[in-house]
Amino acid sequence: MNSVNNAFDLAVAFPLSSLELSRCTLSDEEYQEIYPLSDDKIIDIQNELNKYCISFGKQQFGVQMSMFSDVIIYINTHLVELLIAGILPAAYDLIKNTIYHIVQKAHHFYTKMGRNDPCKNIKIKIGNIDIIAPIPTNLNNEQFELYFDKMIKLVKVIKENEEEKQNTWNCFIIEYEEGYAKLKYKTVLQYASECSARQSK
Repeated sequence: MNSVNNAFDLAVAFPLSSLELSRCTLSDEEYQEIYPLSDDKIIDIQNELNKYCISFGKQQFGVQMSMFSDVIIYINTHLVELLIAGILPAAYDLIKNTIYHIVQKAHHFYTKMGRNDPCKNIKIKIGNIDIIAPIPTNLNNEQFELYFDKMIKLVKVIKENEEEKQNTWNCFIIEYEEGYAKLKYKTVLQYASECSARQSK
């Protein structure tokens, strides 16, 4: 539920502590080789997205958030609106491919370092609505594309159902079942209550 100050249309935040600890054990060459997003790769992504006037950047959790271990991919309100509207199909596909690349690179990095592979979440904000969509693990490119398409459709449903409650903040979790094939959404309170009930069994 926590965020960083996001000035980009699309951004990724990696847990600071795990990256910094890894940095201490590697040479510069080794670190750049396996780091989730090297400086050169960030520039490549920025150049591609800039063709569609979409900004991209890498961010890190601040010290107060270093305890959180998830990789978070932020999509801002403007870009979400474009994705929902289906504007610029080529840009839509590029965004999907970019997010999939980030997920794969993060998995490679943490596996190479012998660390637990953190959860990867897409975080979206529309007005007073926050949406968090955990990305299923071990998806191939085709499976991720299907998951992403369904997730965006569900974001549109949430927006349409909640836009009349503009003065009420709410946060939703998009939960997947049967791997990635079925998605549904629920409030954070519902999600926490169900998780607690499952753990108590």
